[in-house]
Amino acid sequence: SQVVSIYPNPIKNKVLTLYFSENKNTGNYSLKLYNNAGQLTWSGNANIKTSTGKSMINLPETLAKGTYLLEIIEPGAERRVLQVFID
Repeated sequence: SQVVSIYPNPIKNKVLTLYFSENKNTGNYSLKLYNNAGQLTWSGNANIKTSTGKSMINLPETLAKGTYLLEIIEPGAERRVLQVFID
């Protein structure tokens, strides 16, 4: 199963919710959103205070609808890439 998941996907109202399904490192997570052309369209951070649970992130209203890749870089530099759909 996914350690980090996104729900709902497609994302509604430009609110990205990350769910952590098992014990994760707490701390500052770096987030980067890329479009289909591989261009960085948004970057931000999520400060995770508990090892399980969720984090809600507001994305810019200006993001176009479509398919993106979300890169999540965890404390300790583990990297994950998830496909997200913005509605």
